[in-house]
Amino acid sequence: MLSSVAEYRIAARRRLPRLAFDYLDGGAEDGHALQRNDDAYRQWLFKPRVLTDVSRCSSATRFFGRDAAAPMIVGPTGLNGLFWPRADELLAQAASHAALPFVLSTASTSLLEDVRAAAPHGDLWMQLYVQQDRGIAEDLMRRASVAGYSTLVLTVDVPVHGKRDHDTRNGFRLPLRLSPRLLADCLTHPHWSWQMTRSGSPQLKNIAKSVGERADLSRHAAMLSRQMDLTLGRTLTRSQT
Repeated sequence: MLSSVAEYRIAARRRLPRLAFDYLDGGAEDGHALQRNDDAYRQWLFKPRVLTDVSRCSSATRFFGRDAAAPMIVGPTGLNGLFWPRADELLAQAASHAALPFVLSTASTSLLEDVRAAAPHGDLWMQLYVQQDRGIAEDLMRRASVAGYSTLVLTVDVPVHGKRDHDTRNGFRLPLRLSPRLLADCLTHPHWSWQMTRSGSPQLKNIAKSVGERADLSRHAAMLSRQMDLTLGRTLTRSQT
């Protein structure tokens, strides 16, 4: 039985091959920004109140007029299918059972409609990368609205993708290309390898559907990284609103 986030991290490191774990766990370049984020959270301290009636305590809060069990959300992560089949759907289910919002990444490996079907009563949010082809964003937003996603999360701080040194060292490319090193890594993680063989390579299904193309991980990953709209700013023209 795992009892802490640290123990789940250790378990993930044992289960996943190096390229998958490093993609999930690491930051860009030397990881200084990731370390600063950890340090910032450690500065937050609970201030206890003694001799106070605590027989009725609640962590419940509200996000944008909707109830949540705690002031937390399950944030967006891309390519979750690399770690577990249908991971986006399972995360949405878990968040729904915990009464927390779930944010689906633009780079998700499950269709947003399938995530809604997996968590029919969950509070689902949609994270959006705005690309040069605004039609992709418009279609994603339309589909999310039809599927009952309550909130749009607009990512504005990644005009370029971070340079991830660990991915370079591990030879991590999309789609995965078999090499002696990758083969050895997979052989030492048979459970993961069997799941990937059985479920197939993860795909960026939402992008593929919104551009009206057959799923092609290599093409759509390149599209996501190379076609970010660098002109995105605070001011919108009337035609854009």
